[in-house]
Amino acid sequence: MYVPKHFAVDSQIQQHALIEKQSFGVLVSDDLEATHLPFVLHKDEGEHGTLYGHFARANPQWQNLEDKTVLVIFSGPHAYISPAWYQSAPAVPTWNYVSVHVKGRVSLLSAEATTHVLNDALAFFDPTLLETRDVVTEAFQAKLSPAIVGFKIAIDSIQGMAKLSQNKPEATQANIRQALTNSSSYEAKALAECMVQANLTKASR
Repeated sequence: MYVPKHFAVDSQIQQHALIEKQSFGVLVSDDLEATHLPFVLHKDEGEHGTLYGHFARANPQWQNLEDKTVLVIFSGPHAYISPAWYQSAPAVPTWNYVSVHVKGRVSLLSAEATTHVLNDALAFFDPTLLETRDVVTEAFQAKLSPAIVGFKIAIDSIQGMAKLSQNKPEATQANIRQALTNSSSYEAKALAECMVQANLTKASR
């Protein structure tokens, strides 16, 4: 991923936070096959962390992934940025966004380890389902488990990018934040919140 210096997110803490917040990623293998999947990040496993997930067994992509390096893309909020919001002209439109790219090596997991992956996913995305197990019962989960393939990705590298108009004057940034906040688009409002959080982070250093 091309990451201009002023848009780079170099902190691994912030990179991990972005992955956990935008945990539905795209796994791209070297044959250019891609699958959209939810991931659970184990931040303290390995130098850069480890991602866990599962494929539908019917998806052929998993069959050639053992010990292969893959790319996983996590996309955050994004929105069109109008040059009419700038303080000066001439200017051109652009698109702001948040993204994290992860590269790492895949290991396919045993049936027992895959069960742990599923329970970790429930604990992360919907922990109340583990409290009584009356909706996702253990018997029902065991019945469906043969239809999936668990895997982990030992992360070798992470690139984070938050293109939030950091290269623009503060007055222009304020105009952009306000325009995004006033938008009817959920993505635009979420991007405005990212700009607020980025400013708070910068101010706290």
